[in-house]
Amino acid sequence: GTVKFYQQHIIICFGHSDWPSNINHGDDFTSTLNQAIINDEHIPNTRLTACDSPSIRSGTDILLFPHNIRLLSISMLDIPNLILFLKNEIPNPFKFKEIEKMIFLVCGHQKRDDRCGKCGPMVLSSVQETISNKRMSDQVEVFKSSHLGGHRFAGILVCYPSGNWYGRVNPSNVEKY
Repeated sequence: GTVKFYQQHIIICFGHSDWPSNINHGDDFTSTLNQAIINDEHIPNTRLTACDSPSIRSGTDILLFPHNIRLLSISMLDIPNLILFLKNEIPNPFKFKEIEKMIFLVCGHQKRDDRCGKCGPMVLSSVQETISNKRMSDQVEVFKSSHLGGHRFAGILVCYPSGNWYGRVNPSNVEKY
């Protein structure tokens, strides 16, 4: 009961994890999208996060939950239509792929909080190793993510499509999740 309520989770695929301490004040795309979400009172509670997954093509890919889709090649010019889509005012106008695997996000945002910056990479490595050992690589993708909140509960693991959040995850207890 410690995660702030949200209805949608937008995860921007950066292809790296060298994010500024606050991703909302980083590149133009992310800050413009964040400001558009903040300025529109009709967008349901939306969480904005970055991950280290690369985009599939040019432009920026976005993982969107609970829609369970990967929007492909979104640009600055697409943000107005993305906002309309997030408000359910228009059908999805973007190329997309259904997300067929489970997605695990591990907070490893060093510039935001040392706890996640230190714990996150160890948890990420352990999760990846566990998935490999259990031969589940065809079922699960694991990404390092930016700030998820709750740093006092580091390591933080979020699992989609279930939307389950786990805190105090460490290499010795990863297999429980």
